[in-house]
Amino acid sequence: AAGMYVVGGGAEDVSAKSQEEGGLPPGLKEYFELMQTKKQWADIGKRVGEGSAEMDDKEWSNIQGYLRKLYGSGDAMIALSRQFTKKERDAVAENSKEFKKAVKAIDKPAAAKDPEEFMKQHTQINGYLLRWFDIRSGKLEEAPAGAIPDEI
Repeated sequence: AAGMYVVGGGAEDVSAKSQEEGGLPPGLKEYFELMQTKKQWADIGKRVGEGSAEMDDKEWSNIQGYLRKLYGSGDAMIALSRQFTKKERDAVAENSKEFKKAVKAIDKPAAAKDPEEFMKQHTQINGYLLRWFDIRSGKLEEAPAGAIPDEI
């Protein structure tokens, strides 16, 4: 997995270590965490989309707990955009604001254990995550954040 390396036959998560202990430097660490968030969010969407009928109260509660972590990713997006152009930073700030608003809103369908509404909002939030990565890679376009990206 990205961010993992093998030492003596065992894999270690380098994002969990300080730089002095062989971990990732600031900036790269936050970027790696945002990459992990993107994957975890996709995994949650797959679970709710395909397996909501088997989900118990604890699993829904765990998703609500994850939403608190996800909300903080909006701040990470802004912090990581410091080296972007002004136009890109402005786009990231707007995207992050909408992202955080959407993350707050999705708590309601998670609390109600409503998979259909959750997935509708999950798709929107995923669009905000993907938009940040598009802006980062120089693909700043005027399309709305919830638009379907070129590559999925």
